[in-house]
Amino acid sequence: MRATHPTSQRVISASTPGEFSPPSRLRSETEASLHRLSLNNARQRRSGFTLIEVLVVVSISTILLTLAANVAQDVVVANQITSAGETVMDELRLARHTAIAKDRVVEVRLYRPNVPNSFGEDQGVNALQAFIFDEDNATAKPLREARRLPEAIHISEDSSLSTLISDSRLKNDWKTGDEQIPLSDGGTDYSAFRIRFLPDGSTDLDSQQQWFLTMYPRSVKESPPPNYVTVQIKPARGTIRSYRP
Repeated sequence: MRATHPTSQRVISASTPGEFSPPSRLRSETEASLHRLSLNNARQRRSGFTLIEVLVVVSISTILLTLAANVAQDVVVANQITSAGETVMDELRLARHTAIAKDRVVEVRLYRPNVPNSFGEDQGVNALQAFIFDEDNATAKPLREARRLPEAIHISEDSSLSTLISDSRLKNDWKTGDEQIPLSDGGTDYSAFRIRFLPDGSTDLDSQQQWFLTMYPRSVKESPPPNYVTVQIKPARGTIRSYRP
């Protein structure tokens, strides 16, 4: 048998397939490179959003914006209703106080323009104005300019919600010294409902009935509306108060 040199055996053994082992430094560098590559891939995955994530964010944002818009609209409407109630009460109180202070008859007229607004819509009863009569109750002069309600609000003409808006309170005795005063949005083409405060603070209303006005958004068709303000007048004393749901 042929003899084999020990060195040759080691070389052959070292070069046997599957048994090669790289130096430790090379392994370390390879592992470090693989680790850096893995981190870069992870960063790239985290740097963007998937389509599902984007859709979820858009959906949530839309819902929140819708809720915020609805809340804001409700607040605006509530403020307009409050403003309308304060406008009506302020004019009625002015009329009563003036009647007592001046010892005169003071008439409050509630205007209903017969011409549509700029949007072609029926305006309804949307303004009021107080007038003071002379000692003979022949000549009437306005205490100030007509007070208008907010554009979106009107006084209900439903007899169950506004007993003051009725044929019995319609002013149709215009005469010299007490003519129709032109309004800015239709001249004298309007109807007027009236209530008079007497020098003792009382009114010309039937004391056997209840008298009130109800204000709410003109866009609401429900009766009674979900949000409104009602102003009540006590006939015998002329006192005024309001109610909110």
